[in-house]
Amino acid sequence: MNGILNINKPTGITSYGVIRQIKKVAEENKIGHAGTLDPLAKGILPLFLGKMTKLLPFFNLDHKTYRVVATFGAKSTTLDSEGELSPVPLPESIDAEKIQAALHTFTGEIQQIPPMYSAVKINGKKLYQYARQGEEVERKPRSVRVFWIQDVHWASPELSFDVHCSKGTYVRTLVADVAESLGTAGYVKE
Repeated sequence: MNGILNINKPTGITSYGVIRQIKKVAEENKIGHAGTLDPLAKGILPLFLGKMTKLLPFFNLDHKTYRVVATFGAKSTTLDSEGELSPVPLPESIDAEKIQAALHTFTGEIQQIPPMYSAVKINGKKLYQYARQGEEVERKPRSVRVFWIQDVHWASPELSFDVHCSKGTYVRTLVADVAESLGTAGYVKE
């Protein structure tokens, strides 16, 4: 089968889990996708089937837009709500103005360290494989670009916003870095 499918991926399934299901239904083994979504993430996952996989390089897949809901005042082992959570102090001084100022410092070209729970490979092994074995390995910062952050809402301890960023940006890392800049910890709720 040849075609392009825009799958509305629900939470609780990996991008590859979606591909496995489509392979069975479409009876097609050659399937490419336009960017991995975390199991916690829900949203559009474009799939390219059969001969249409040749079109992937022609699609502008370098920019992505996400709607993020984060919780401050707790640290997560996976940087999202699926990890083990540990409470940390949430300064009362954090307000909407300080949130806006902090988010502004994370626009433009920024450096990010990929999270341990990611598919980035080091020495031929995916980081999440190390993490599942209780190992933490040194990761080098990567340059990514955050074009804009808007529609920001702060209702302590919850922060929501829209972010338009380059391919390779880890929103989980962005949330954790913003929270740290405000003297606390945070993780992606959805």
